[in-house]
Amino acid sequence: MCKARTGFPTPTFSDAERKECATKTAASDLEKPIEQLLTDIHHDALSTIGPDERSMACTTAKFASLLCRISMQADRIQRRVVWLTWAIAAMTLVLVALTIAMLWRMQ
Repeated sequence: MCKARTGFPTPTFSDAERKECATKTAASDLEKPIEQLLTDIHHDALSTIGPDERSMACTTAKFASLLCRISMQADRIQRRVVWLTWAIAAMTLVLVALTIAMLWRMQ
């Protein structure tokens, strides 16, 4: 989208053009699933030019993989906590109903 092609001179962007490009790229990235974002990061890391740049880019890509894995685990745990919260709420309602029934029966 806004990336310079390899083998060609790097285009110079004004601040407004850079901001517009960043806004479009961010909006596009927000719609992608985590797996696709991670694939894009690794693809970009492997398409860097020099070995020093590639080493830094690959390290960043590995860190992005770690962050994605942590995000997925947090999402799974969060869903489990929500389910347990609903289970506790249901059990509380059952206990309240039983308590009311016992009090009604005692009278």
